Amino acid sequence: MDTNDLKLLLERYWDGQTSRKEEDQLKAWFLNNPTPEGLENEAQLFTYYSNQGKISLSNDFESRVIDQLREEEPVSNSAKTIAFWPLLTNWKVAAVISGIVVASFVLKNPFGSSTQMTDTYDNPQDAYEATKAILLTISTSMNKGKKHTQQLMKFSEAQDIISEVNVKSNKEGS
Repeated sequence: MDTNDLKLLLERYWDGQTSRKEEDQLKAWFLNNPTPEGLENEAQLFTYYSNQGKISLSNDFESRVIDQLREEEPVSNSAKTIAFWPLLTNWKVAAVISGIVVASFVLKNPFGSSTQMTDTYDNPQDAYEATKAILLTISTSMNKGKKHTQQLMKFSEAQDIISEVNVKSNKEGS
């Protein structure tokens, strides 16, 4: 295969139009021929692909992995539960709430429905006051949820301090 044929075949490869046989030809060509100028990256790639087929696991691989898993200490479920709370931040809560609001709107008014929006208030000032009252109610509810989240984070911090004290006392006692 000459350089022009190689470049055409590579172009077909990058377009996803080559067969398995053609890809094997590319691997073999790059393994057995000097690399043309400008195709060094492709040569490295196809040499890598060729070498991957030769790699295999040792016969005792599975038993070694099982032995290592048996040697590890089991993790208590409470540690997993507590570790979640420090990751919970206000923006995640807001994202979930906004996702629920959007989902409820889409389910209530699917896209493509021909519902006509009508004004419920004749006076814009009345509409403004009603909107303000609703947003104040929602804000109050969200602030209540924020207080609970902060309490949980304090609990998690206390658990972390207790864990550190236990680790230090275990090291000193040894």
